[in-house]
Amino acid sequence: MKPMLPSLTFKLPDDPGWFYEVKYDGFRALLIWDQHKIEITSRNEKSLSAQFPEIIEFLSKHKQQFKKFLPLTFDGELVHLENPYKASFSSIQGRGRLRAQKKIQDQASLSPCRLLVFDLLAFAGEAQGLLPFQQRKEKLTNLFQQLGLPMKPDPDDPGLIQLVPAYQSFPDI
Repeated sequence: MKPMLPSLTFKLPDDPGWFYEVKYDGFRALLIWDQHKIEITSRNEKSLSAQFPEIIEFLSKHKQQFKKFLPLTFDGELVHLENPYKASFSSIQGRGRLRAQKKIQDQASLSPCRLLVFDLLAFAGEAQGLLPFQQRKEKLTNLFQQLGLPMKPDPDDPGLIQLVPAYQSFPDI
């Protein structure tokens, strides 16, 4: 399943059934996790795992918590958060260009990036793509609650996997 892409518009949709999320500047990424491997890939299917080892390490430390939900696929954005509503694209871009493992590891330790998750594509080995967005978002929210993961982006939270909440009303953001 290909991830959905945002669309630019100048008129705020106000039809019933719309949901609103903060759009973060980062690298669009899929987290694909089965019983044997955790992989972060770009939407073009290029591996990003080596550039963001802190995400892999965080998940590996919490493998027992996640075990019953695997295989699992998240759709999200790899970011360097400045605050709960803004990410630094230049910071994440710099991280993505690093190739030396020592420099990557230093940056991962000093200034960890986060995976902000906004959609659930597979859960316990079952594809979720045919479910309506609202149902996928509810499942994703429930999963984050069960796992004790951050329920909203926060640059100060040690949880490196964080939920991007959806709002039914634009002013609620």
